[in-house]
Amino acid sequence: AARILIVEDSPSLAMTYREFLSEGHHEVEIASTVAQARKFMGHGQGFQVVLLDINLPDACGVDFLRALRAEGDHTPVIVITADPTIDIAVEAIRAGAQDFICKPVLAERLNLT
Repeated sequence: AARILIVEDSPSLAMTYREFLSEGHHEVEIASTVAQARKFMGHGQGFQVVLLDINLPDACGVDFLRALRAEGDHTPVIVITADPTIDIAVEAIRAGAQDFICKPVLAERLNLT
């Protein structure tokens, strides 16, 4: 089981992801903004994976990912977006994303075992 941070501003989607992941006995925390995610990440929570929405109310998820990498944080990040374009996918991967998932997200795509 992994410790996972979901950064998603849609409460219903965040809860759906949590339900999927809890079935695999993963420990899940939810942040709805980059500011909340920073607090979780800054407290040494030891996440094995971050699921990161690109469009967040207070910042771009890709910018947050770049900042994490610049700070030396190499936690695997899976980027999620409802607006999949090649440019966004390339930008996310170049910023250091481990994977790129398009919404709607199927439960099988969140199988992190």
